[in-house]
Amino acid sequence: MFNLSRTRSIVVLAAAASLPIAAVAITDPAAQASDQPLSSKARVHHKHHHKKHHRKHHHKHHHKHRHHHKSAPATRAEVEAGVAPGHRLRSSGSVTVSKPGTVIDGLDINGTLTIAANNVTVKNTRVTSGNAYNIVKVDDSATGVTFDHVTVDGKGMNGTEGANGIYGPGTYNAVAVSGVENGFVPSSGATITGSWVHNLASPGSPHYDGIQIDGARSNITVKNSTVDLTGLTQTSAVMVDNYFGAATNITITGNRLLGAGYTVYADGQFNSNPITVTYANNRIGKGQWGYALLRSSTVSWSGNTDARSGHALGR
Repeated sequence: MFNLSRTRSIVVLAAAASLPIAAVAITDPAAQASDQPLSSKARVHHKHHHKKHHRKHHHKHHHKHRHHHKSAPATRAEVEAGVAPGHRLRSSGSVTVSKPGTVIDGLDINGTLTIAANNVTVKNTRVTSGNAYNIVKVDDSATGVTFDHVTVDGKGMNGTEGANGIYGPGTYNAVAVSGVENGFVPSSGATITGSWVHNLASPGSPHYDGIQIDGARSNITVKNSTVDLTGLTQTSAVMVDNYFGAATNITITGNRLLGAGYTVYADGQFNSNPITVTYANNRIGKGQWGYALLRSSTVSWSGNTDARSGHALGR
C-alpha cells in the first residue's frame, strides 16, 4: 500500500511501547492510492452495480446528494458521534496498523486507515479520503478492534465512485460517516452503537446504503444509531440480503432510520441462503416506496414506529 522510501514518522500510541515503522506505517498523502489494485477494484465495482441493478427491480429514480431540515430533534448519536468539536488532532497521511494492541489517538488522517492486527483501538480520530474504495478497512480476520468517536469523510462528489466509509469487523462506538456511497459494510461479529451515517454522496450512479450487509455475514448488531438518507431515493438505510450467502443473526434495534427507497430491507431474493434479522424498537422514516421490503426472509418485527408520528408500524 505504501513505499517505505516515502514513509514519514509520527507519534502513535502503542499498548506497550513505541512501534517500529513495520507496525504502523504512515504514508505521505501525495503517495496515497486505492486500497486494492485497479483490476480487482474494477471487478468488485462492476459486480456491486450489477447486483444493485437487479436488486432494485422497478426502481429507476433521480436522487439528491445533500439533505437538511430534519423535523425531529437530533438524537444522542447525531450529537455525540465523531470527533468532539475542539478536539486537537495531529496531521497524518495514510496509516496501516500491523502490530497487535496498537492505540491510535488524536490523528487527522488525510488518506486511508487499514487495520491488519488484533486488539487495535482507534479513538478521537478523523479519516478523510476521496481516493479509496474503503476509507477505513479492517481485515476480516482481525479481532478485538474498537473505534470510539471517529469521523470518516469520503469527500462526497469529489470522492471515489462506490466507496465504503468503513469495511470490516469491529466494535464501532460513536462513529460518524459521511460523503460515501455506503456508510458501514460490517463483517461478521461487528457491533455499531451510537453512530451516525448522514449526508451520503458519491459520483457515478450510486445506490446508497447506510448499513450494507450483502450476505456471508452473521452476528451483526446495529443499535442506538441514526442512519439518515433523507432526500435520497436509492436505496436503504439498512440493507440485509443474501447476495453473497446467508445473513444470520442480524439485529437492528433502537435506531432512527430515515429515507431512501425502502428504508430497511431483508431481501432473500437471490438464492436459497437464509436470512434471519430482527428489527425492533426502531423509529423509521418512510422511504420513497415504503418503510420496509421484507421477502424470502425470517424477520422478527416488533416495536417499530413511524419516526414522525410515533404510530406503530406493522410488517
